[in-house]
Amino acid sequence: MKTIRQIASEIGVSKQAVHQKIKREPLSTSLRQFTSTVDGVVYIDVVGENLVKSAFSNQAVNKVDVNEPSIVDGRVDRLIDMLQTELEIKNKQIDELNARLSEAHAIINSEQVLHGGTIQKQLLDGDGHTSNSGDNETDAVSSSADEAKENSKKRGLFGLFKKG
Repeated sequence: MKTIRQIASEIGVSKQAVHQKIKREPLSTSLRQFTSTVDGVVYIDVVGENLVKSAFSNQAVNKVDVNEPSIVDGRVDRLIDMLQTELEIKNKQIDELNARLSEAHAIINSEQVLHGGTIQKQLLDGDGHTSNSGDNETDAVSSSADEAKENSKKRGLFGLFKKG
């Protein structure tokens, strides 16, 4: 059997801490059968001593659990920082791709305008609204435009684009 002072020194806490722990309800009812008082000194047998020590070891575990959230919080904060950095990089990539897409649309639009102008010029050359330079290629385009004009009277507007 040991005194409260001896148990406190083994655990590494004060005598008052052991008294307070013994007075609290879960431990006080279970320790009644394992304690005895002789000349005003409380003695606790081996089973009671183990109960007191386990009560303090549970408190130590709870203190460690209190500290673990700070470790987890640190990991979460680092993860959040990493994800924010990654998100910024992805946003920059999206902005660059949008710029390239806008450039591609501008190029396509200019090519369509150029192609439309070329077709219009070929049609006008065939109607005689512009002068021919006498070049063989221009004559070939003019003769094909004349044929297209004659066929368009028979077949309609889309007949210009059909072969035959």
